This record gives sequence, structure tokens and C-alpha cells, in this order.
Amino acid sequence: MSKAIKETTKAFKKLGAGIKGVGHNVKKPVSHLILRMTTKSKVEDIAALKQSIKANPEDFAEDTEYEGESDVSPLHLAVLTNAEPEVIECLLQVDEITVDKMTSTNRTALDIAKEKIKDKEYTEDSAPEVQNAFATVSILETAEKAIKRRKQLTETVKLTDDYLTNGELELIDESVEKESDSKSRWGKLKTTVMFASHLLKNHSSLGPKVEKDSLPAVCPPGFNLPPALERTTVDEVLPVGFNRLRCALLHGSEFMEKEYYAEKMLNTEIKVEGWDKHDDHIGKEKLPKDVSEKDFISAERKQQYKMPKTLLVSANTAYGTTRLIEYNDYCFAVKMVTKNPDVPYGKKFEAHTQWVFVNDGNYRCRMIGSVTTEFPKGKPMIGWKIKDGMFSGCSDADVALGEVLCAHAGSE
Repeated sequence: MSKAIKETTKAFKKLGAGIKGVGHNVKKPVSHLILRMTTKSKVEDIAALKQSIKANPEDFAEDTEYEGESDVSPLHLAVLTNAEPEVIECLLQVDEITVDKMTSTNRTALDIAKEKIKDKEYTEDSAPEVQNAFATVSILETAEKAIKRRKQLTETVKLTDDYLTNGELELIDESVEKESDSKSRWGKLKTTVMFASHLLKNHSSLGPKVEKDSLPAVCPPGFNLPPALERTTVDEVLPVGFNRLRCALLHGSEFMEKEYYAEKMLNTEIKVEGWDKHDDHIGKEKLPKDVSEKDFISAERKQQYKMPKTLLVSANTAYGTTRLIEYNDYCFAVKMVTKNPDVPYGKKFEAHTQWVFVNDGNYRCRMIGSVTTEFPKGKPMIGWKIKDGMFSGCSDADVALGEVLCAHAGSE
């Protein structure tokens, strides 16, 4: 048993709550923590779970048995025992936990959640376990959608790599017999091929390739990447050189305004201001001798844009501030705080997003996107729904950035 788990279990006992539901069916410490948080979780419980995940994420890779069903992951167990949305959100942050994993009875966590809401309606008077099940279905469906979008980006990256290496895209032979269940994927792949084949031949707002990007990447001694925020949206190595990309994203605003916000995200009324310090130098490959890149840290710039209407909300203006939190020849990172005051509950939350770009050498750069939702004035009752929508929207937006970077990777 890990030290973190021992301390957390002691903390629960000090709260006088005990551990409910622990019997001969469940013997693992992680399972104990999850069973403690059934139907109604205390703030202390969630904090303890987060601490355990952060300290020993490998503990959450172990399966257990519950009510005669084996191969039960911590995520399965949380759904089976009607855990609150916050518990589900915490568990989805563990890399070792996958949403498509099945129990011994061939059930995913989403299958279990859907079984719980079958023939039931969600109302304010619904039992807590029913409300939790409906929330879990929404959260897991969003997670599945995000995974599919990331896989789509991976396919786009591969196609772009093929194009850059061979000078052409090899189209799939449509005469090859395809399984019926792959029809959807087949359509998406053909769309990706068309997307890459068309855009890679156009003028690129990324600017010319930088010879320095062909060299191997060197990580500074003792350097650590900025830790990701609550939920990771993207983690992909893109076929774009580090210095070329850094200049396009940070020096000036043509790429972000035209290619990303306007063309890709379909935003309007876009305004991206300059950096509040060193605006002439941030992003440039070569710096004057009297300018230090260390001074770039904490530089900020503001941006705003009108987001298009969706099925859930009308067109609204987003107001954001971008802050440089890391800047060297191996890594640069920005953190954005965005507010949407005109959407429902918009004055109660902020979107905190982060992009980390790591020099991978050989004209490649790793992109890591992440997001968390903050509630400066306290979390509302539907906080889980706001966080779920935020994760969905930011996942789509970060994948879109990766796609548009691929689309311009091969042009000069």
C-alpha cells in the first residue's frame, strides 16, 4: 500500500466517516477510496482523491472485483457505486485509465452508466444516484468524443508526414473490401486526405522553414516541462519545426488571427493585441545581445473574438489574456484565461487553458494542450456540466490548432 493511500485512508477515518461498502469483494486501497465516495462526496474526499492520483497514479491502473464482476477498473467501480461527477472527472485524469476498457462481463464504464439511466428521467427530484448516472453518461460521452478527435489529429499528422517525406499522399484503394463497422472511420480518413492534400499546397502563414529546426533538440540541464492543467486535451508530435512555429504563434498575429481564429474556428470581430513587453522580440529566432529571453517570461497580451452560434448557445464574445510561462530554445508555453460573460453562467466561470510546445528536433515539435475550469465566486450546482462543456470545446479547439499547423507545415 502506497504512503499516499495510507495517509488518505487515515484522513477519512479522522473525518469519522469510515469506508462504506468495503467487504470481501473489494480489497484494494484505491477501491476503498472510491467506495467511500458514493452518492455524496465531501470536499475533503475529492481533495484526498486528487492527492492520491497526483502522488501515485500507477495505483489506479489496478483492477479489482465487485459484486462478482472482475476486471473492474477504478472508473468502472466509481460508476457502479454511483459516485458523483467530480469523482468521475478525477479518474479521467489518470493516464492509465481508459474509457474503452471492459469488465469480465464486457461492459465499459459508459455501458454501466447507460444501464443505470435506462427507463429513467432526470429531474430535480431524481434520486442522487440517478442524477449522478446521467451526469456520468454525459462526461464519458464527452471523453469518448475527445479521444476520437485526438485520433483524427494523429491520422492527419501521419498523412502530413507522408506528404512531407514522399511529396505525395497515397490514397487508399477503395476497391479493397471494408468491414461495415469501419465505414465511419473510412469517411473521416478520406476527408482528412482531401484536407491535407489541398491545404499543404497553399501559401503558409507559418513562414519559411528554419534551418536550425533540423538539428537535434537539447533539453537544458534540470529543466522540467510545465505541469499540465486538470485535463489534457492534446499530446501530439507535429511535423513543424520549433523555431518556425514559435515565431508564427508569438511574433505578430497574422497566423492566429487569420488561419486559426478566422479560417479554422470561424470566429469574427477578432482582435489580438501585442505583448505588453518585448513585443518586437518575442518569437524571433535571433535576439540582440542586450535582450534576454528570460525577460520574456510573464509577458501578456490580450485577445478577443466573437464565437459563432452553436446548438446550445448564441454567438458570444470571448475575452482572453495570454501569458508566457516558459520560453527557451527547448520549450515555450503559454497559459490563457478566457471569459465568456454573455453565455449562461458566464460570469461564474473562467476557462484556464495551456499550450506547451517542446522542441523535438528534425523539424518536429510536440504540442501538449490542457484545460481546467475555475469558479472564482464558488462552484454552481451545474458546475460539472460547465466543466464538461469546457473540456469538450477546448479539446475541439486544440485539435483544430494541431490540424491547421499540419495544413501549413509543408508550404514556404
